[in-house]
Amino acid sequence: MLGGMLAGHSESGGETIEKNGKKYKLFYGMSSDTAMKKHAGGVAEYRASEGKTVEVSYKGPVEDTVKDVLGGVRSTCTSVGAARS
Repeated sequence: MLGGMLAGHSESGGETIEKNGKKYKLFYGMSSDTAMKKHAGGVAEYRASEGKTVEVSYKGPVEDTVKDVLGGVRSTCTSVGAARS
């Protein structure tokens, strides 16, 4: 589930595309048709693709997102009395 949060950053995988002057990165789940074609040669006859491929707005470097997550963890620790002494 973390993949969606990190998708769209400079460091994440996926092709960067531009549409109408805006940048996007392609993001796909590992059960998607895109992933199966890329990593397994296609969708086996007995399977169905379950994921999808989407265009995620380009977010730049991941550093700011990681700082936001860590800030939330610190805040939670403070709220439950687990702040460092």
